[in-house]
Amino acid sequence: MTENWENKNISFKAANGRESTVKIVSEKPLNESRSYGKIFDTVIEVGGHERNFVVKKYLPGYESDRLNAGDEQHIKDTTQNAFRYYTLAKKAGLKVFTTFRISEDQKSILMTSGFLDNNICLGSNNVPGIKDFNHPPIGNIENVDEFLQNFFSEGLKAAKSRLELYSDAYFFIVSRDNPTKLDFVLGDLDNLVEKEKPMKETGFYNIEHIKDMLIEFCGKNITPEYAKNFMEKVDRYFKEAENSIENSDLE
Repeated sequence: MTENWENKNISFKAANGRESTVKIVSEKPLNESRSYGKIFDTVIEVGGHERNFVVKKYLPGYESDRLNAGDEQHIKDTTQNAFRYYTLAKKAGLKVFTTFRISEDQKSILMTSGFLDNNICLGSNNVPGIKDFNHPPIGNIENVDEFLQNFFSEGLKAAKSRLELYSDAYFFIVSRDNPTKLDFVLGDLDNLVEKEKPMKETGFYNIEHIKDMLIEFCGKNITPEYAKNFMEKVDRYFKEAENSIENSDLE
C-alpha cells in the first residue's frame, strides 16, 4: 500500500553513497498509474529550507496497492534497478535529472522536479497534456532545431554505452514562455536495457522510439498550424541521426 509520508523524516542515498535525511512537508499525486508506481509532487525540508522534488513510490507489478508474498522484494528489486540504471545513464553522459536518490527502505526514488523555473514537465506518454496545465497548445518553438538535433543525438550516445531506451524514458520540459523553449530529460529508467555490446541496431531502436515520442507529443501539444513545420523538421533530424548511426563505429 502507498504510504503517506507527510511530516516524516526519510533518508535518501545518492549514487556516490552520500545520504541525506529530509522531512516530507507535503505530497500531491501527479499520476494515477499503478503499473510500476505512483508519482508525487513533493515538498521537502532540508537544512531549514523547503524545496520541490518528485518522489516515485514503487508498487507491485499489477493494478493494486495490496501486497502479496514476495511483493516487498519485487518492489525493492525494481527500485534498485532504476537506481542502477540512473548510474549507468549518468556515466554515459546522457541527459538525466541532477538529483536521483533511493530511499532507505529501497522502495522509492527522490528526483529533481521538471516543474521548476516556470516549466511544465510532460511524460512521453503525454498523459496529462499541456492543456491540463492551463497552457495553450504550442504554436512555435524557439529552439526547435537545437532541441531536435540534441534529442536524436541522445539515441546514438546511449547506444555507444550499450543502453537501449524505451519510449517512456524521456520527459519533455516545456517553458511557459511564448514562443516556448523545449528540452528533454531521461527521467523514467524502469525499462532501460543494458545490451551486451555497442550496436547500430540499438542506436536505430533508440531513435525510432524518440521519433515515436515526438509524433505523439506533436499530436497532443502542438497547434495544427505549426504541426506540419515541426514534423518536417522531425523527419529531417531523424534521417540525419540514421546517417550518423550508419557511419558510426558501432557494430
